[in-house]
Amino acid sequence: MDHRLDTALSDPAWAIFFDAAATQQRVGVLAKALAAGKHVYSEKPVAPTAAQGRALLRDADARGRKHGAVEDKVYLPGLQKLAALTQRGELGRILGFRLEFGWWVFDGNDRPAQRPSWNYRAGGGGLILDMYPHWRYVIETIIGRIVRVASAEWIATPERIDEQGVRYPVAVEDSATTMVELDGGAFGTIMSSWATRVRRDDLLTLQVDGTKGSADAGDRAFQRDEGHRRRLSQRMGRCARARRLSQSLPRRVGTVSAPCRRGRAAGVRFRGRHSRRGIRRGLPSQHGRADLDCVSAAGDGAVNDTKSRTALVTGASTGIGRATALALARAGFDLAVADLDAGWLADVAAQAQGRKVVPIALELRSEGGIEKAVTQAAEALGAIDLLVNNAGRPLQKPATDVTWVEWNDVIDINLKGSFFLSTAFARHCRSRERGGAVVSLASTHGLTGIAGRSVYGISKGGIIQMTRMLAIEWAPLGIRVNAVAPATVLTPSREKLLGDPEARARMLARIPLGRFPTMDEIAAAVCYLASDAAASVTGQILVLDGGLTAA
Repeated sequence: MDHRLDTALSDPAWAIFFDAAATQQRVGVLAKALAAGKHVYSEKPVAPTAAQGRALLRDADARGRKHGAVEDKVYLPGLQKLAALTQRGELGRILGFRLEFGWWVFDGNDRPAQRPSWNYRAGGGGLILDMYPHWRYVIETIIGRIVRVASAEWIATPERIDEQGVRYPVAVEDSATTMVELDGGAFGTIMSSWATRVRRDDLLTLQVDGTKGSADAGDRAFQRDEGHRRRLSQRMGRCARARRLSQSLPRRVGTVSAPCRRGRAAGVRFRGRHSRRGIRRGLPSQHGRADLDCVSAAGDGAVNDTKSRTALVTGASTGIGRATALALARAGFDLAVADLDAGWLADVAAQAQGRKVVPIALELRSEGGIEKAVTQAAEALGAIDLLVNNAGRPLQKPATDVTWVEWNDVIDINLKGSFFLSTAFARHCRSRERGGAVVSLASTHGLTGIAGRSVYGISKGGIIQMTRMLAIEWAPLGIRVNAVAPATVLTPSREKLLGDPEARARMLARIPLGRFPTMDEIAAAVCYLASDAAASVTGQILVLDGGLTAA
């Protein structure tokens, strides 16, 4: 073997070396590959001990070689779907999780042994070293960062038969039960065993529970059984030799993912908490008898039952922005409210019905101001679930009289600022591996032509197209992007215009319903687009115009 390895490493045609050999051989093999000038990658664990792993890392960095550990199991379809649910906040605040892994590894007594004997000898392997590195990356990718671990491990099968047919004592654990604490206070359990005889259609199952529902993923194709979903029972062997261990994360836990058996895709099930479960089970499936990798979901669906709990609202000191901020507060949101002067926002904070309200000064024409505002909101609220792009500047002027400065001012605030604030929000969501929602204020002036509003209409038309483009691009991140496009709204800034009886009558004559939308109606539309009821709505423009654009 060494001769073949040396021959391969000496070949300059091979720039990358990947190792999936026995854990105890990995350190020496990777060191040899680095010495040969190769970029190195391996499965987990990289080394039996943290000190050996750090030594390899330093060696690779000193040689300028690329390196990494493969976290392949998070790409199983079921786990990807489960991750999408948690990152979009579909389950609400995470309460806990259960990860169960197990299969019977033949010990050689009645059937040939399945695993090499070094796995069970002193200094060889053990279940924790072999599997827990995988568990770590699955948990941290899908659920949250691990901060503390306590584990009990034991030997359920104390004697096995090696490759030469000789009996030998097992010296390392083949079973473990672990309690995990996540950043944020949630707890979970990991049950792992190489000594369970229960029929395992799922080598691994992962269930995540949240305030709004539960979901579980396994490594089998989705199956229907007369509409009833079943979970296989899991049992774990007992052993009097179990010993309690309390330890820090870096010593024992690595990364995790579910194995995919015989090429079958993984399925995920979402069990929403619903008061009419009996009715739900009686409904026919839209997919008939098809076997699918599927996600089924059910929530309360009320318009005011929003998943998001924090929001950043711009232009919140008056008009639509103020009404929207207060409506979101009534729906249970904590708020970061922004305007040019944070002092203008004191009234919103006073009226927000006991919700946390953070006033922020925001200049949308400043790239640095946008980044600072998002950072301030995130630091104050912990995370931002919803962005409302409300701030804007009107301009009513013939196109031939518009100055260069006026054009830049309207476009920079209404369109450019909203775009770059949205991208800052998306980066925030991506960095925290969670979804979110963007709702922008467009206008019917972005949908139809009207004299004297060219620049304003162009800016709002840009918002409409921005909404559609970002909705497509950010859907894989779990970020929904929508817009509300009202006709003229009864706001303080429109008082002078709408106070002229002739002008008011002329404007109402164009609206089939004969009325203007109100600020509270626009705020309600924003709340809808941020709610469970709009979970499948993205890339849409919700027009509130009394039929103006339909006429």
